[in-house]
Amino acid sequence: MHRRHLLAAAGIGLSITGGCLQSSLPTTGGENPPPVAAETTVQYDIQQLGVRHGSSPQFDGAAAGQLDVFDSSAAVHRTLSVADYDGETPASRAFVDETNFDAELLVHVTSVWPKRDFLGIRVRELDRTSDTLIGTATAIGDDPTEGNDALAFPAALVRVSVGEDTPESVEFTIVDYRENETTVEEPISADA
Repeated sequence: MHRRHLLAAAGIGLSITGGCLQSSLPTTGGENPPPVAAETTVQYDIQQLGVRHGSSPQFDGAAAGQLDVFDSSAAVHRTLSVADYDGETPASRAFVDETNFDAELLVHVTSVWPKRDFLGIRVRELDRTSDTLIGTATAIGDDPTEGNDALAFPAALVRVSVGEDTPESVEFTIVDYRENETTVEEPISADA
């Protein structure tokens, strides 16, 4: 209970201090500050694909992951086979089929984790500026320090609501099991 009171008091103190500081900022005589690209949080759903069977994805061994963006069902089916992963294939196919590509995009994220019973991708901090979707995707799994050291490549599809105004690109920071980060930006085709 003591902690709760301490946190409440700290919050009130910060609010008062913030208000005092804001009121003491100089005005510029009606000049507007330069515009800042506002970020808005976007809605998304995620479908875990599981671990890719067979060969590893074609990305640099120093990279923490890779990213693909799909703006049509045809592009998904032409490029990605959900049967190549050990996840629930019918659910993954349904996830693609249920995507409304007039207002949504699919982002395919792959990262690296030592082979374990549980592997996946967690997405957080998915925001949008006027022309870019920006997010963070992290590989997750059982303890990476125990067991087999063979690497596996967990992947997920992220369905992102973009509305009628499709952004120009998608930029994800992908984090692997060693907490290495790779920032990948993919353009979205002009006909999306």
